[in-house]
Amino acid sequence: MEYTSHRILTLARLFHIHEGVATATTVAQVSKPAVSPTSKSATRRSGMRVRRFEAPSYGRFGNLRHLPWREISGLALLLAAASCPAETNSLSVVQDTLGHLDAKLTRQANELLWFQRLADIAVVDKVRFTGPPPRSTNNVAPASGSNHVVISAFTFLPRQRSRDRSRPLIVLAHGEIHGNVATDEDFHVVRELVQQGYAVIAPDYRGSSGYGADFWHQIDYGGLEIEDVHAARQFMLDRYRQIDPRRVGIIGWSHGGAIALLTVFAHPGDYAACYAGAPVSDLEERIRIRGETYGQLLAAPYHLGKTVAEAPDEYRRRSPAWNVEKLRTPLLLHANTNDEDVTIGEVERLIRALQAAQKGFDWRIYTNAPGGHYFNRLDTSLALESRAEIWRFLAKHLRPPHPAANRIGCLPTTGRNTVLDFGDSPQQCRGRV
Repeated sequence: MEYTSHRILTLARLFHIHEGVATATTVAQVSKPAVSPTSKSATRRSGMRVRRFEAPSYGRFGNLRHLPWREISGLALLLAAASCPAETNSLSVVQDTLGHLDAKLTRQANELLWFQRLADIAVVDKVRFTGPPPRSTNNVAPASGSNHVVISAFTFLPRQRSRDRSRPLIVLAHGEIHGNVATDEDFHVVRELVQQGYAVIAPDYRGSSGYGADFWHQIDYGGLEIEDVHAARQFMLDRYRQIDPRRVGIIGWSHGGAIALLTVFAHPGDYAACYAGAPVSDLEERIRIRGETYGQLLAAPYHLGKTVAEAPDEYRRRSPAWNVEKLRTPLLLHANTNDEDVTIGEVERLIRALQAAQKGFDWRIYTNAPGGHYFNRLDTSLALESRAEIWRFLAKHLRPPHPAANRIGCLPTTGRNTVLDFGDSPQQCRGRV
């Protein structure tokens, strides 16, 4: 990439808060630098000017001065170096660095939203504890004495007092490979749980985004991430005596649904209920549908290190549909036929496997429910009704102090073989049991 005189490098949308509340932008003007712009003096000699900007205050979102604005300003210098081959070994390295920094900024902005939007009903905290040591390359067990992985998590404790001295706990496993606990997907779920009197912990297990490249590369899909999530349960029991260890449930959607299932498979005596929404169920089937790119993500050297053709048993060990004989926990499943992420065929493989193993469980398939993969995490009437069904199922086993009111309109009681057909309209709610 060649330098041109008076080139303008514009770095926009580096920092964004939900609904466009706050955006930080910097512009650096560059003109044929003779040396690498790595210091203030070098910056002056190169003709580069970086505008220093103050962290603004945005009403109910509070003052944002504690966020890494120096890092944001420095990105202009980083991009300037990236545009000169002599100053960087690889543009991909710079892009990777920018990606992780962007994820960090997004995560920190999101953390503010958790505190601000739930402060009225919950005591919110960000805590850290340890999970197992990391695996080595190609899924080799860690060496003896290896350092444990530090896991961050959000905790939510209801402010409303309860006559019952003990409280139930919900462990929430976030979705997406390399995702994190995000308000845009999980806010209403957490709020409705806290309103019922549940304590909630939502861990950012290994591989979650926003914690740097090292943590990102420690991902262990269907492996040690399960133990990270399970360690969140133990953290809450150790820290809060009022939490009843016999009333702990686990929930998750998509990849989080798979983690919820695999966690109760591995630790059946520690959970009284499990909900899995559109759970990833069979990695072989998923790779077949999603294609080579998805398979490469799992076969990366820092991850499993082998393709599904090279190590089918390893992929099956990490797939809920291949481990159903381990189910001992009350379970509710939801799926949607127009889900383009976790297809209905993948979830049906899980349902058939559970039925073949003669496991008792509840499930509901929605036909063409508006919203696709996110149908019951939206703010629609259907989403509220579907979540109310989840809360009823959990309340049956966990007995929260303030069970959710019954919002169900046309949804029939959950059955072992229930299908709901919404046709082309969310108003066409026809239950077939």
